[in-house]
Amino acid sequence: MIVKLRGKCMKAQLTITEMAVMVMMGAIISLPMQAPDKGILQGLFILSIITILHVSFNFWTLASSRIEQLTQGKTTMVVKDGVLQLGKMRKANVSMPQLFAELRSRKIYNLGEVQRMYMEDCGTFSIYKFKEKKPGLSILPAEDTDLVRKQNDPEALCCTECGSVTTSQINTCPNCGSHHLKSAVYE
Repeated sequence: MIVKLRGKCMKAQLTITEMAVMVMMGAIISLPMQAPDKGILQGLFILSIITILHVSFNFWTLASSRIEQLTQGKTTMVVKDGVLQLGKMRKANVSMPQLFAELRSRKIYNLGEVQRMYMEDCGTFSIYKFKEKKPGLSILPAEDTDLVRKQNDPEALCCTECGSVTTSQINTCPNCGSHHLKSAVYE
């Protein structure tokens, strides 16, 4: 019954506050189950108060987008036009290996294929690809030589730090200033 009162969000990804409420509900229910001589009425009372407070909190966040953003977070763009947004990744606490693993799981093996990648406020990723493939940084693990089916682009270099692609033969990335450049790949 309580799950039904919480609504359809139970079927979707849980937010931080929903996760906290679920843990509290588990703790509230466990005490009457561990000490049956104390009775169940106290646990049901506290459980109903928590449910009412949570439903009220949901209505409050729906009424104000500022409060929703404060409590739930906001969507962060971590890749823009095939280039890692390093500052935003740091703020969102997302590492390059985590990002690359997510891209590989979606059968994307070249950062140049990604037009936009967003980290949603619930922690999932949304990925939008370019219609045509572009050269970019390979996101395959370097140690797995069986999977590396790269086609180097002799004209383009990419930064190993941010993934920015340049066609000029310079030694510095125009985006982040790194000196770590290598041949871009088509996948």
